[in-house]
Amino acid sequence: MINEKFLDYSKLPQLRGEYVLWCDGMGTSRELNRSIIRTASFVFKLHRAFGVARTEVPAIRCYPVMDGIYVTAESSEDLRVAIKIAYVLFARDFIQGRGTQNKFMMRGGLAYGPVLHGADIPDEAFGDLTPIRDTKRSVLLSPAMVLAYRAESKAPPFGIYVDDSAKTFPQLVRPTETGFFSNLYQWWLGDDEATSVALGLYDQIMFYHDKAKVHSVGMGYSLDRIDAHEQLAEEYFGGLRPLDDKQSPAGDPTPAE
Repeated sequence: MINEKFLDYSKLPQLRGEYVLWCDGMGTSRELNRSIIRTASFVFKLHRAFGVARTEVPAIRCYPVMDGIYVTAESSEDLRVAIKIAYVLFARDFIQGRGTQNKFMMRGGLAYGPVLHGADIPDEAFGDLTPIRDTKRSVLLSPAMVLAYRAESKAPPFGIYVDDSAKTFPQLVRPTETGFFSNLYQWWLGDDEATSVALGLYDQIMFYHDKAKVHSVGMGYSLDRIDAHEQLAEEYFGGLRPLDDKQSPAGDPTPAE
């Protein structure tokens, strides 16, 4: 039985459907064992990137959680713009980092579902529980959080994996909302500057994985995980680079003219 003396649930706002994005740093626990200070720099770069996105797109809401962040938006367009801003900023940091020890990868998962923002709960719903009223602003509740968190593990480095809920359910809430169409959302599409960044990022991800294979044991980054992440990155970013003029589609050298 719900304790109405603790929380008057009759005063809770009506739930609404929203997109929920979960992004976090890859291999944070591994990096923490190597250097807390360096990892702190990586983590706050991620939060800075989404902080800039929040300034540019006020319609989104951000909930930092340790080395990751939940981002919500009612509109897929608002979320797309925010993702592009944050990913471009973080990607540039990765590209400019010197040496594998200064390169930190991130990825995300995206879902859709009913959302309850603690900040939207009126103070009177908590009675005299002042500390709870202060804390509520940091609370996000949604089944889409679970789906987004699970989806993130399927994403390529610097990619976003889209759960089925974000592809089908939005149209049931708002007929004009198109949602997302593919399991992999490519954040650079339709933007020449972002595409240029993504191409440079792809090269650096491949370079990073080449170095990681040589130093797998020292980095604590297993070869099977490196191979899996490299394969995902190839699929995700591979279309950015046109086929070499001297290569056939099958990858065999073309006959000399």
